[in-house]
Amino acid sequence: MKEKILVSACLLGVNCKYNGKNNYNENLVKILLNKKIVFPVCPEVVIFGTKREKIWYINGDGEDIINKKQNAKIINSSGEDVTEKLLKICKKISKIAKEFNIKYAILKERSPSCGVNFVYVNKELKKGCGLLAVLLKKQKVKVISEEQL
Repeated sequence: MKEKILVSACLLGVNCKYNGKNNYNENLVKILLNKKIVFPVCPEVVIFGTKREKIWYINGDGEDIINKKQNAKIINSSGEDVTEKLLKICKKISKIAKEFNIKYAILKERSPSCGVNFVYVNKELKKGCGLLAVLLKKQKVKVISEEQL
């Protein structure tokens, strides 16, 4: 039986980035081809669509939001708080991952949802995790970034 793996859709060539482009990773696709059952995901495109405003963390990362650290939130370029919207969809995706017994995920580093080791906090690259990465790790999913392949 093929192994099931959750993968950031942008890494597979899906145009779902904020600027309407993707982060196609040929090496990753070659690794996955015919060996895995792939579940492509992009929490941000589900809520905001493509060609959207950039979003980033304020006063903390995804872990801080999950742990309800005071003042930690996610905002867009217009200053709108989008924390609850993104948290809701990330929780749905993590629930689906659990239902399908997914044990591995390869996510896009530095993404507000998928960042594994780094995300933007107060517009600066900082050590931290995105919301989806945090939720998957809490479910004991082995999460790595495309940069760790």
